[in-house]
Amino acid sequence: YWKWEVVDFALVPDSYKMINSGVLTPVVKASKGKIEIPGIRIFNEPIIAVNTR
Repeated sequence: YWKWEVVDFALVPDSYKMINSGVLTPVVKASKGKIEIPGIRIFNEPIIAVNTR
């Protein structure tokens, strides 16, 4: 039975790292884009709504 643990995250190859959007998205939304996270670009992308009535 093989197990593992991270001992130094900085040494882990990028191919094994993944952004957790389930955590990141609510934080960005709650800050209304005002939070700064190193390595992450936060921006507002307007959504165009069309009413067909």
